[in-house]
Amino acid sequence: MLDDGFKSFAESIEMAKEACSQGITTIISIPFDHVPRYAVKLLFSIQIKRYIPIITHTEINWKIMLNPKRSLNLIKKGVESQVTASSHAGNFGKNIKKFSRQLIYHQIHITEQTVNLKAVKI
Repeated sequence: MLDDGFKSFAESIEMAKEACSQGITTIISIPFDHVPRYAVKLLFSIQIKRYIPIITHTEINWKIMLNPKRSLNLIKKGVESQVTASSHAGNFGKNIKKFSRQLIYHQIHITEQTVNLKAVKI
């Protein structure tokens, strides 16, 4: 999932309406400087309820950048990762651009292998 952000509150509301029309009703945001210890347990409990968790802005979390296997393992377990378009374009530097592209590649690759999943995004 790629997010290009919003420039105004009205645009934010429109983006939220578009997300809802696609079945997305809730997203999960984690801190930029760490991954909470309870994150894996929380994400699993969400999946048990037949939802697919979407974690926002994983590409700018420096702990995930230092240990990308952490994020890729979550993606392999069915968690989706939202990447900001500005990160993908390189507006936050070369490292974040490279990492965001890696996340997108792995998300697409794994999603193609699990097309038969029947779930609602939250």
